[in-house]
Amino acid sequence: MNGSRFAFRSHILIEQDTQSQDIVLIDSHSGTMCSCNTAAAFLVLRLEDGATEETLAAALSAEFSVAVAAARRDIGRFLETLSTLGFLEFRDVARPHQAMERSSQASMGLAALPA
Repeated sequence: MNGSRFAFRSHILIEQDTQSQDIVLIDSHSGTMCSCNTAAAFLVLRLEDGATEETLAAALSAEFSVAVAAARRDIGRFLETLSTLGFLEFRDVARPHQAMERSSQASMGLAALPA
């Protein structure tokens, strides 16, 4: 776990229902959509604000009363899933705007929806 930053790619739309607070991520290039559960929606909003892996884990731990170690594992799966779907860019001081490597899809509160 480190201080790496992630950002949503410019073609990713984040739609939030103001009444239910549900969030859907939409890839405007491919039409891929993901619905977010409560925890994933919580994390998406923090990613929009530029959170790092560490700040995401701390926020998840505090908000949902889970151990920090479990939160770190969940954050890893969450970021991996978003990366696999092509929704995130990895941003690092040494290598700005480098796309995150795609890896096997895991799930952490995200559900791919048919286009």
